[in-house]
Amino acid sequence: MYFFSTTYKHSSYVGDYCCLAVNSVLKWPNDGTTEYDRSKLPGSHDMGNTDRECHTAGMRYPPQYMDNTRNSVMNANAAR
Repeated sequence: MYFFSTTYKHSSYVGDYCCLAVNSVLKWPNDGTTEYDRSKLPGSHDMGNTDRECHTAGMRYPPQYMDNTRNSVMNANAAR
């Protein structure tokens, strides 16, 4: 399995977020539903992290599933 993780902008000192309410519950950084540290899947191929994307629609940044370029990379690798 190939995967990318997503988060808000990592380097922000002012406290960036995908969902402000979620940031009070989850460890930083996160994608609005999953902590970055918990996004790793054992035995899979980590393709990296995409900044300024969130888990789903309705958050501060666009949802990860709308990233057509990244999705094409995952699809190409999944066909191996």
